[in-house]
Amino acid sequence: MLAGMLADAAAGPPRATLAYLAGDSYPLDARIEGAVRHAFAGAALRWIGQREGLAGERFTSEPQHRLAALARAVGDTPRERLWLLGRSSGIRLATRHAVDHPVAGVIGFGYPFEAPGVGPEPERVAHLARLRVPTLIVQGERDRYGGRALAGRLDLSPSIEFLWVDADHELRLAPAGWLAVLAQVRAFAARHGLALRTAQEAAG
Repeated sequence: MLAGMLADAAAGPPRATLAYLAGDSYPLDARIEGAVRHAFAGAALRWIGQREGLAGERFTSEPQHRLAALARAVGDTPRERLWLLGRSSGIRLATRHAVDHPVAGVIGFGYPFEAPGVGPEPERVAHLARLRVPTLIVQGERDRYGGRALAGRLDLSPSIEFLWVDADHELRLAPAGWLAVLAQVRAFAARHGLALRTAQEAAG
């Protein structure tokens, strides 16, 4: 499920739309959305976030419901202006959407490659081999849903890049660590065509 649409009022019409899907632990993981949203503040972007909630609806982890909500929220946003972001199950859904719908890029935090104690579940990862858009996954080296060794055994599209961090699935990082991660996230987005500018530039 997605939520309210916000634009940077000082920046005029949005250059792009960023849609963010939280993980199943929402709202416990809302801090990650907050950090990512802040990193793109002032960039003349429309933000479709998880935090506000869709009017009249409550958060659900049911995948088809969330995929339908995503499709409604992004509507007919042009491919070159749509970026999908997500955390845990949210990035799993964002990548599923990106396989079948036009988007400019995908950024994820803590992909759930394999549930702890369950073993391989092909439906979690099979679509990742067919992903054809620039994708960055920020993944903890100690993620119980899959660290570097597990990811290295999977059949993944060459369009997927990883940013490995010393963290667990919850991505508990010190403030300085988050600043470094988000700087690289912004650099990835800019490198793949997302026009960014700072809040100071937008105001000037």
